[in-house]
Amino acid sequence: MNQHSYDIYAQVPAPPRHHLPSDNGNHYHSQGGLEPYLAQLGISPADKPSFIEEINSIDDVEFLRRLVIEKEREKQSIANDLDIAARLGLAISETNEEMQVKVLIRLISVMEHENQYLHSELMRSTELTNQLMSRDDQSRSLTEQKMYMNKELDMARRELRRFRKELDGLSGQLNDMANDMVDSRGRAGSYAKKLAEVEHNLTTTQEMNVNLQNLLEKALNTQKQSNANTTHVVRNIQSDLTRVVQENDRLRSRIAELEEHQSDCENKLAEMIDKAKEYASLLEQAQDTIHTLSEPRLDDMSVSHIPEKAGKETEITKGSLLSTEITQEIEKEIEKKLVIKMDIKNRIVKHDSIVNDRRKAQEGLKYLLPDRDVSTSYAYGRRGSFGSDTSNISAASAVTLPAVSFINRVSPTKSPSTPTRIFQILTGRRDGTLV
Repeated sequence: MNQHSYDIYAQVPAPPRHHLPSDNGNHYHSQGGLEPYLAQLGISPADKPSFIEEINSIDDVEFLRRLVIEKEREKQSIANDLDIAARLGLAISETNEEMQVKVLIRLISVMEHENQYLHSELMRSTELTNQLMSRDDQSRSLTEQKMYMNKELDMARRELRRFRKELDGLSGQLNDMANDMVDSRGRAGSYAKKLAEVEHNLTTTQEMNVNLQNLLEKALNTQKQSNANTTHVVRNIQSDLTRVVQENDRLRSRIAELEEHQSDCENKLAEMIDKAKEYASLLEQAQDTIHTLSEPRLDDMSVSHIPEKAGKETEITKGSLLSTEITQEIEKEIEKKLVIKMDIKNRIVKHDSIVNDRRKAQEGLKYLLPDRDVSTSYAYGRRGSFGSDTSNISAASAVTLPAVSFINRVSPTKSPSTPTRIFQILTGRRDGTLV
């Protein structure tokens, strides 16, 4: 398709859009909606169903574009054929006129030449006859020349007849060419009608194409907006999940440190319990020894030793009460440690299940975004905005806040307070140092 075809296509006036029949966004047209256009095109009733089916079968913009290009090419080829036919007719008419003029000129020249020749021959024959009359001896030669001249004249006449026959054939050819020009003019008229029909079809197709392009642009804009919103929400969710995973990892490391410290405290507590038991057994042995040693001397003691005995019994009673208090305190401390340990284990189990669920959700979200979005969200997860998804922030707070409160409650600086107090009770030292 050349520039001339584009100029012709641009000059075609577009019909008003409200004349195009539509069915609530559907591009399938019924026969009732296309009846005015079919009447304008002059399509026969038998060809109307096939024409409507052809229109309804077109649902691709690219196919419509190719169809418009093919129609434009057909229109251009028809216009080229018409132009060639017009030029050919003009050339034929000019050639006919030139040939007629040439034939007439040649015929006139031949006739003049023949007349001159005949006149010259006549003059020569006259001279020859005069010479024959004057000269008898040359009569035979003159007769022969006359016969030769007659032969030449016969040949010239035959050539003239043949030229006339050729002129008659040429005139017949000119008549046939005139008839062909009349037929070509009729075909040019039919081609012009077909060209008008094609232009009308092109205008309707152009209007349908414009409507389809508008609908396609609206659909693309809606799809882009929804994709942008979905991508933004998924990025926020992924950044929140990354932050939760990081907080959980930090919490697990902190819990591991607490477990190590708890195990150290338990080991120290076990050593202190062993020492307390050993000390209690030593106290009991001392009490038994003191009791056994004090029984034989009870009868020999005087009234003056009664206050001293009462003081010793008070000391023995205090020692037994002290050992009982230490044992009860140790048992309570052991129970507290066991309860705290079980609570920590339960929290670790719950925390692992929550972390696994979050990681599964995060792995599922990786399939929704390309790799560059996942890497970007991991790199900038702690600096992402959490204002768009408050539910994820509340979930992260629900997971991290109890563990942080538990860490604050069971801090390493407060846990050795009870063993230190027990050691102070056992050893009587107030500085709180452990040996």
